[in-house]
Amino acid sequence: MAIGSRFVVASIEARMTSTRLPGKVLLPCLGRPMLELMIERVKRSRYLDAIVIATTTNGADDPIVKLAEKLGVAYFRGSEFDVAGRVTSAMEQAKADVVVQLTSDCPLIDPQIIDRYVRFYAANEFDHVSNVIVRSYPDGLDVQIASLPILRRCYALCESDKDREHLFYPVRRNVDKIKTFHLIAPPELWWPQWRWTLDTPQDYELICRIYESLYPKNPAFLSKDIADFMLRHVDVTI
Repeated sequence: MAIGSRFVVASIEARMTSTRLPGKVLLPCLGRPMLELMIERVKRSRYLDAIVIATTTNGADDPIVKLAEKLGVAYFRGSEFDVAGRVTSAMEQAKADVVVQLTSDCPLIDPQIIDRYVRFYAANEFDHVSNVIVRSYPDGLDVQIASLPILRRCYALCESDKDREHLFYPVRRNVDKIKTFHLIAPPELWWPQWRWTLDTPQDYELICRIYESLYPKNPAFLSKDIADFMLRHVDVTI
């Protein structure tokens, strides 16, 4: 379902050289790579016209490219450390009008949240909308949305390597130049202390447990289903 005539593209940043959990994006869960499970969820979005995996030119990331080719998903290879430049170039190549930024350490991303945010972005006149800067959702449901020109502007405003390691980082200190809106979780998902992100062995264990418990009954399980699971299993919330 299109948003007017605008071409909406999701960028998924992915690389194998994570320091705390190397190779995390392709760790197995239910016999499949985590990134594959995430892409399956992202594809359920009604408003995305395309998905691009923004990976690096490092040979260690060749398996990510092979997975993208297997799944029929576009990919772009760029700088390993200049993430902002990599994603900007990927979105230019994809000819995106609207950029939906996702990261591969969010394998529980919710397609309904993506769609809700795309609708909000399309119906308003903000340069950038995000649930990342002001935290209210569980960590791991991260979504940021902007136009390609705003993405380019953010890149031009980068002043340091730290800025370039993240997408939209300059938004935080350029509120006069980039009109942003902070999206807040509904009450049933207001759990900013919960980690649904993939960054440590403990995260991996929890995410696998969630998938193993919910996916067989309902492959399209949503954030509210995960929250219900967490509340039923107090041991995973400690």
